[in-house]
Amino acid sequence: MPIDKFKDVSRYLDDIPSVRQNVSDLSARFELGEEPAEELDGKLSGEAESSSEDSASNCIQESINFLASEKAKEMVVREPYWPKWNSPWWHALLLEEMGLAGAIPSEFVEHYAGVVDQHYLHFFPFTEEEIPAGVSPIFNIACHCYLGSLYRLLSAGENFDHDLKLTDGRVLAGKTAVARTIPSDCFDATPEHERALNWVRPWFLKYQISGGGLNCDESNYLKETPSCSVLSTLPALEALVSIDSNLLSEEELAFLDNGVTYLIERNLFRSKRTGEVVDPTWLEPAFPRFYFYDVLRGLTLVTRWALKRSRKLPQSAIAEAMHALNQQISREGFVPKRSNVQERKTIIRTDAGHEKDQPVTSFALLEAVDQVGQPSLHLTQEYLGLLLRLKYMSDARLLR
Repeated sequence: MPIDKFKDVSRYLDDIPSVRQNVSDLSARFELGEEPAEELDGKLSGEAESSSEDSASNCIQESINFLASEKAKEMVVREPYWPKWNSPWWHALLLEEMGLAGAIPSEFVEHYAGVVDQHYLHFFPFTEEEIPAGVSPIFNIACHCYLGSLYRLLSAGENFDHDLKLTDGRVLAGKTAVARTIPSDCFDATPEHERALNWVRPWFLKYQISGGGLNCDESNYLKETPSCSVLSTLPALEALVSIDSNLLSEEELAFLDNGVTYLIERNLFRSKRTGEVVDPTWLEPAFPRFYFYDVLRGLTLVTRWALKRSRKLPQSAIAEAMHALNQQISREGFVPKRSNVQERKTIIRTDAGHEKDQPVTSFALLEAVDQVGQPSLHLTQEYLGLLLRLKYMSDARLLR
């Protein structure tokens, strides 16, 4: 398909009224309405009592109740990440992706942050020799995409500020209530550290590759010319783009600029070297994403960045991706053709160690929103947001 044929992305802005109506209709169908996240808890509780249907709102309340339970806290202490998908981390991350970070119980958020701080190394080892004795390379080393998502989740609520410091100045409860799982000399023990996860945000710059991004494959850092990974980098970019520009350092702004430029130079889905499509699934958004990438997610980041930095965006770089998205809009909304989460494998922690390649498990809310072939409220909302940003950029002459 010749790119020039679809270079003018303003042609898609005429769809704004119909997509806006799709969002309204889907919101009513899913009984979510347009209430702010902080008002959802009471509404959802009432619906749960009045209806026996397995509606999306009832499933949301079920996940919220689970995260508020002692069982969830115990599961986090045992293992804050695995297995996929029915563990507390994935319940919480799904709520955040749905725009409901404010509905996640604050006690869970603080408890989870405290456990994470004790559980993971505060650095990313490149070789086995760098891993301290007693540290599991499977369970005690955080990857870049996880920390980017963690930052997004924690900073979206009311517990933490942009430095992941408790907003009321207290010490993280988990730091005194949870035993360390790895040696204490692997941690910063300063008083300032006791009030925050102050090692997460600097992580993104610390492990930046010259190409502008990150890579969760530790062996990549040992290569003569390390390569970036879109999947590894995007959550970190999303974390930084959510922070007020006045609170970002020059180095962080450069990291953000370089990361977005990396995507733009590749039209969001092509190899810069060969021009080939890196992964055909990137052209078919699905919800939820968790760490998976697609061009709608990429365009959301790129347009947010362009507005944040007042940068002009080349239409030729986004035209193909916009055309691909437009092909998936039906009369009812954005329809996903595939799933990110079905038929995957997971690691399960056992008393004897761990088992690999185990089938994933699901939960009610995940099944309610992961509907292949059905209009997705959340993808439709995101597509509408993209169109509205492009409309503003077109009016402000930020599209070239």
